Amino acid sequence: MQPQSWLDNLPLLSILIIALFAVGFLIFFLIVAMIEKRAMRPLTPVGEDRLRELSPRSNQIIAAAMSEHYRYLGCFSDGAKGWCESVIALLLSEDGLSLLWVQRRPTLCRIITALKDGMWLISSDTAPMADFSGMRDEEVYPDAPFQLLQEFHAQRLMQEQREVEPFTVKTILDSLLRHLEEQARRTVLRGLGRYRSPKQDCWSFTARGAIRQVAWIFYAIHRISRKSKMLQARLNDHRLKPVGLRSN
Repeated sequence: MQPQSWLDNLPLLSILIIALFAVGFLIFFLIVAMIEKRAMRPLTPVGEDRLRELSPRSNQIIAAAMSEHYRYLGCFSDGAKGWCESVIALLLSEDGLSLLWVQRRPTLCRIITALKDGMWLISSDTAPMADFSGMRDEEVYPDAPFQLLQEFHAQRLMQEQREVEPFTVKTILDSLLRHLEEQARRTVLRGLGRYRSPKQDCWSFTARGAIRQVAWIFYAIHRISRKSKMLQARLNDHRLKPVGLRSN
């Protein structure tokens, strides 16, 4: 009987290496989620020349919104340093019910409506932000043109039975900051987050929150990758059904 070669165990070794890599990858994501600081900073106005940093698609969305009588409110920075900084353009619908948020890094477009109970109804063209505070009801319509995203958001708004709180130009930046602060407060109260400074102006996930965050990321990737081809094929069909990704 010939001695067994290590080559005979190659399939088993391959599975073991892949498993170890997957576990290491998961642990890395958990550590990042627990270490990453989520700052709550007010948006600050920046020069209109920063709009050039937005993608061509983002500028097309802005132009399409203005053609639908959205009011351009300005270009803003989230105050982060270096490559982490996000440049954001804000536009407001005529009735004040829909705030359009167009962002660079990551590139995304959101239509936001504030409800009087404090929740935000959000329709996004890319993967939504994980939220475990119960403050956001967000669904994604992948890569949708602005007109279809707006139509989808309007349909969701019509189905809501709760009262809406219109945005006002003078208080919109304060409203955005207060929402972030309340979102953090509720996440901390649920034991899923912890404040990282005495001023309570930034926070991170706890171990339990990080586990939920990582699980939600994989869930979102799976759902969007599974549905995106079908959605793209039917993009011109107004009966298109969006992918709902709710995290609360």
